[in-house]
Amino acid sequence: MKGSPMRLSAGLTCVMGSLAAAAVMFLSPVARAVDADHPPVAVRWWGQAMVTVETWWGLTVAIDPYSTERTGLADPGVSADLVLITHGHADHANAGLVKGTPLVVRGLDDHGRARSLDLVLDRLPNEQAVTLAEADDAGPAGPHPVRVRSIPAWHDDSAGGERGATALFLIEADGVRILHCGDIGQRELSREQLEAIGRVDALLIPVGGVYTVEGADAARLVKQLAPRYVVPIHYAIEGLTIPLEDAGAFFGALPEGYTRRDAVGNTLAVAASAASAEDESATGASAVALRPTPWVPTPTIREGLDRIAQAREALARTVEGLTPEQLDHRPSDGTHTVRWNAEHTAGAEALFVSLVFKDADPALPLLRITPAQSPADYVPANPGWSPAEEAAHLRRVGALTERFAYLLDGVDPAEERYPAFFKSLAGLFDLLSNHYAQHHANVKKKFELPDWPGA
Repeated sequence: MKGSPMRLSAGLTCVMGSLAAAAVMFLSPVARAVDADHPPVAVRWWGQAMVTVETWWGLTVAIDPYSTERTGLADPGVSADLVLITHGHADHANAGLVKGTPLVVRGLDDHGRARSLDLVLDRLPNEQAVTLAEADDAGPAGPHPVRVRSIPAWHDDSAGGERGATALFLIEADGVRILHCGDIGQRELSREQLEAIGRVDALLIPVGGVYTVEGADAARLVKQLAPRYVVPIHYAIEGLTIPLEDAGAFFGALPEGYTRRDAVGNTLAVAASAASAEDESATGASAVALRPTPWVPTPTIREGLDRIAQAREALARTVEGLTPEQLDHRPSDGTHTVRWNAEHTAGAEALFVSLVFKDADPALPLLRITPAQSPADYVPANPGWSPAEEAAHLRRVGALTERFAYLLDGVDPAEERYPAFFKSLAGLFDLLSNHYAQHHANVKKKFELPDWPGA
């Protein structure tokens, strides 16, 4: 490293707007023109056909959790709000594997017939309860609902004559459409199925044969659906006791235009769209070989992430302990409201972390959610949010950082590859942890003012 990582000065609060502008200028002209409507969604594979879809709003959908006894695979320790089960086989239907108190939806009825479902998973701001309702009866929507639809399909290529039905689940969240194909055995989708599915951003498809389509047949389905990303699932991996084929035949038969990517962990970030047509052509369509276990950061990166997390959590705990009046109180000394401190620090982390992630994957968006900088100009992004929801917002930004930290793989923390105001990953860790600490200190100073509510 040519210089030491940037340390925050006492005046950082005043210059964060300039840093945000500089961050945008650091990117290519194509990327600079782009604002993110939606943060990326995480698609995570846990082995066999078990996948979770994790969203910015903190909603998690688990699909086809396996039986550890039937598969020989370990318990991944996954929690979720909703469990989807495509069919009743033990390696797909162990809802009890999923921690928490998830709602459970089965794609087949008690007679083994595929169901046509159209559901909305949601949580309203300032509420803790997660709801699941028919799409036509969903009522008021939160800012980031998850829509779930099922498409009937066959478990074999003889219209169910051998193994009956399975469901396909189409999950739509933050503008991303993800199709999980369960144990599909059809070698070709019908026109009606293709119309029901529509556009697919990320396709999760079995490729191990024996009980599903084989690799070459799965590649044929990829050609029909033309997803931006395809992730093979349900194939032979270390520890699996079910005799399946490996994914080699699938990768060898991929349609023209697909590039294989070998992931460093079990997570794929999928944004609503590529930043532009030029970025999309640069990244192309990808067949992503995920691993069934999460990426593990180096000790240095782990330490840096932990420092940010500790400083963020300290601020979040203070924010959630306030009253609504205290959250929006304008202090007599002319400084910001506490709500601004929360929104500003969360926005700074989202912006700078997304810049680093975009450096690793150009298809990801730059997240600009930072409010205006001066007290006179500040308009709350979410004025109706309670202190608890503002604290949850800080934690959501932290979850996004952790969820996609695999994109830091291979980055030397000391390498100067980013804008001048933090230059390196080590500099980013310093900047964000100090930024949270500074704003937390500023918040606590407000409590000492004579006009502080409840003083």
